[in-house]
Amino acid sequence: MNKVRLGIIGLGGIGKVHFLNSLLIKNARLVAVADVSKKALKFAKKYGIKKPYTNSEKLLTDPEIDAVIISVPNFLHADLAIRALEEGKHVFVEKPLARNFKEGEKIARVAKKKDVKIMVGHQHRFDYGFSKLKQLVENGRIGKVETAIGDYVFRGPFLGMRKVPEWYLDPQMAGGGVLITVGCHLIDLLRWFLGEISKVTYSYLDYKYNLAIEDKAIVHLKFKNNATGVINTGFYSEGMKIDITLYGTAGIVSSSSFNMPVKNVVFRNFFSALRARFLGKQVMLENSYFKELFAFVECIINDKESPIPIADELAVLKVIDEAYALGGLK
Repeated sequence: MNKVRLGIIGLGGIGKVHFLNSLLIKNARLVAVADVSKKALKFAKKYGIKKPYTNSEKLLTDPEIDAVIISVPNFLHADLAIRALEEGKHVFVEKPLARNFKEGEKIARVAKKKDVKIMVGHQHRFDYGFSKLKQLVENGRIGKVETAIGDYVFRGPFLGMRKVPEWYLDPQMAGGGVLITVGCHLIDLLRWFLGEISKVTYSYLDYKYNLAIEDKAIVHLKFKNNATGVINTGFYSEGMKIDITLYGTAGIVSSSSFNMPVKNVVFRNFFSALRARFLGKQVMLENSYFKELFAFVECIINDKESPIPIADELAVLKVIDEAYALGGLK
């Protein structure tokens, strides 16, 4: 296979990001999209998509599609991923893989049976700052990491949205609140840096705004290598902090030390996109969403293991389930 034919289910905010990035990948061709919104389908047609489906089943059974990008509400992830896998499609699914470990296991069983690629969208693994931390850990530059602290605090669904989708604030539909929505990123990154998590030692969930979902979560982790981890997440601040600090025997380092200023990222993305669009050159954009999708396409073309194996996400969901049980999810 020298070009992967893609289909996208869900053209919400992140779905549109995947849509536009997929148009820039030289070894991929966006064939079809599916969404219940006429406005979203009009958007797709504007970019020349010939197969705008209102029914996801038609996209899943389309023989011209090799791989499916699933970017829909959490409660739809499992069913759509399983259907896509059953049709023999490779699957890229936005985080979280599912609402809980049990649902995730069902997806994993089908993926193994069908022997197709599946990748979960943890774009932060492709951020420059976190990638640099990974290199430092692997090279032993900061010695043995004893403690890791991850922060992901901002306004969450209240940032830039005119109206928060109903499912987002429903713990049954979303699988929970801030812990599963953004805490999953921190858990994934800390596992990436430090290895397996042996147990959740403390979990605190708060409901500052009296929502059905938790809007603040602090979780303490113990790793199999005896390191400790703390994740601090929240949907309550007008400020924003996304950072991980590693405390090692040979040094202390934070991902924010390596991050490029936002203004520079915007300009570099813009000019890279122009080169790709008008000069036909394949470029590696600074945009981590582009990088993860590019990696997904490459693993299909080269028949290699997914850069974010499903086993990693199952481990994340297991930790989240444990934290919710310990913290007393509503």
